Amino acid sequence: MRLPRPWPAVVHLAGARYPGANHTHPCELLSEREGINIGRTTFRRILINAGLKSPRRRRPPKHRVRRQRMPREGMMIQMDGSYHPWLGDHVPPFTLLIAVDDATGTVINALFCEKEEEAFTYFLLIRELVQSVGIHVALYVDRHEVFKHTPGSGPPGTATQFSRAMDDLGIQMIFTLSPQAKGRVERAAGTFQDRLVTELRLAGSGRISESNGALEQFLPRYNRRFRVSSQCSESAYRPLGSDLCLDQVLSFKHGRKVAKDNTVKFQLHTLQLLPEPERPSYAGAVVEVLEGLDGRLRVRHEGRIINAREAPPRPAFLRNGQGDSATPIPSPAGAYYSDQRWAATLNALDSRAADEEDQAGMTGALRPLLQRLQPSLRANQPSLRRRDGRRFRKPCAKGCR
Repeated sequence: MRLPRPWPAVVHLAGARYPGANHTHPCELLSEREGINIGRTTFRRILINAGLKSPRRRRPPKHRVRRQRMPREGMMIQMDGSYHPWLGDHVPPFTLLIAVDDATGTVINALFCEKEEEAFTYFLLIRELVQSVGIHVALYVDRHEVFKHTPGSGPPGTATQFSRAMDDLGIQMIFTLSPQAKGRVERAAGTFQDRLVTELRLAGSGRISESNGALEQFLPRYNRRFRVSSQCSESAYRPLGSDLCLDQVLSFKHGRKVAKDNTVKFQLHTLQLLPEPERPSYAGAVVEVLEGLDGRLRVRHEGRIINAREAPPRPAFLRNGQGDSATPIPSPAGAYYSDQRWAATLNALDSRAADEEDQAGMTGALRPLLQRLQPSLRANQPSLRRRDGRRFRKPCAKGCR
């Protein structure tokens, strides 16, 4: 196609009055200020023919290909969050977490949460996934701060709580560079934004708890409609090993150093480590405080849970009325100093004190009767003989002979 000849006025205005602008903006300015109506494509060809290139560099188009699906179920899970007004425009938007199997496109698990994507809700999603189908091989996610370390969140190379938990489970994390790379979970989120919004409205859901109930009924129908067959019938999911405790793996771990009085501080709590037969003191040791998904705190040292309880509050907390805000600390079974042993000891002491009080009360009630019967008892008691054969009686309490 033959290019139009350069218009001197257009070229002069673009180079003298609008230098440094791209090809689209000067075209609009010529129409608004100069009264010269010219199409953007024509204006661009005029400037290129005159040797005036756009200062903005455009990226060359990349060649993209469709990635083959994994041959077996459980080889890779794509996971992402979708922030959307799921209950309509009159309700603030919230997040839906989705986990899609790459081989079949099946939504293994999904969960609504009030806040945006965070490690706590992703832990809940992974826990239900592992409990229902098992542990998968790889996890395909974006570079969100939950999954990958970001500058300013700690020393370089520091693992996040989520990546540390996946490493403990033996799950490989693969990070995408673009949303198109994890297209299966992106398309699933788009389908959910279309179909699930209608399903929630028909179910009358008005809260997140009700939405999760409707979501459980929606997932089987969605999977029957959009599931595809995998190349291999064998599954790559593996069961949870007996050496792994899922509650401990999917917990927030915080390193602490034990004080001289065998206490560990975590936020507003002070945990008292109790002695054990093999180690009576942990002073100076480095331990981990495990904050579970249920809010309970555990202390672990060298892979073993230490028996601990909430330490007595300091006077400042008692004066402020904060002495009853302790989080219960679970004690492991078979501990040397267990809660049951201390409770039994305290119950025995209480029973002994109650028996002593009862005996004291009974003696006080019988004292007047004993005083009235004391003369007759003395009169009837057997007399004693001295060595010389003379009889004598013990003096009474009043000193009579």
